[in-house]
Amino acid sequence: MKKNRIIITIIVLCAGLLIATCDKPEKELTNIEFLNDLEQAKSTAAAKGQPLVIEFYEQECPWSKLLDDSTFSHKIVIGMSEHMVFAKIDADEDTISARHFNVSFFPTIVVVNSDGNEVDRLVGYYPPADFFNEIQLYLQGNETLEDYQTRLADEPDNVDFHLIIAEKHKHRSSWDQALEYYGNVLKLGSEDYRFAMETALLGTADTQCEKGDFSAALASYTRFMELYPQSDKAEDVARKIPYCLAKMGDYDRAGELFREYLLDYPGSEYADWVQGKIDNLKKVSLEGN
Repeated sequence: MKKNRIIITIIVLCAGLLIATCDKPEKELTNIEFLNDLEQAKSTAAAKGQPLVIEFYEQECPWSKLLDDSTFSHKIVIGMSEHMVFAKIDADEDTISARHFNVSFFPTIVVVNSDGNEVDRLVGYYPPADFFNEIQLYLQGNETLEDYQTRLADEPDNVDFHLIIAEKHKHRSSWDQALEYYGNVLKLGSEDYRFAMETALLGTADTQCEKGDFSAALASYTRFMELYPQSDKAEDVARKIPYCLAKMGDYDRAGELFREYLLDYPGSEYADWVQGKIDNLKKVSLEGN
């Protein structure tokens, strides 16, 4: 009996050792291995049959840096790289790739399936959990441009759907389509849709500005300040109005409004940018004289 107990004990210990060995976790990833060549990234994603996540960034963009420092360094996002390919593209260096994807804002995250077709994109900074959730939704076919266009077909008067589609077109630099859907929001909306109306008017102005129609953008920004002077976006608009004036050649008025901006918002994160514009306008004025 004693011999049998010894044999059983040995078997149990061996079984436990085998289980412990089988359950030993693989080495945990500590960072994302970004590819910096877009064609290589697309080929790698195709070979692996995995989606591709492309970050287009500018070196001096603070939101691009924040995305690197807090989101791409978080374990929940690092873990995503086990199942998808990540690429990081400097838009100032690889202008061809940036133009191919119509990237105008930074950072822009383009999600591409393994066949090389765009699924959708994120623009701006996203905290780790939000970034993870949005990418998962896109890969499931939810909250994409195609998804909202399908929903809008069933609810053609849904103001929120028009607004979301407008924003998605703007992020693709599809200016005319963006203006069309922003216009739909302004036609369909009412005071019950205050946020949507405010966002649509500002989106209209920003889109006109990006398109280079500075006269129309100035009119839209001015209208925004008349309707929503207490908006948390008023500071942005106060900076963009003189920008449009400068683009239209009204340097004196632009300089005056830029200086007013610095007085009204002395702690603005854009203070250096505005001061740079003022300095440039002075140079232009001196050269003109």
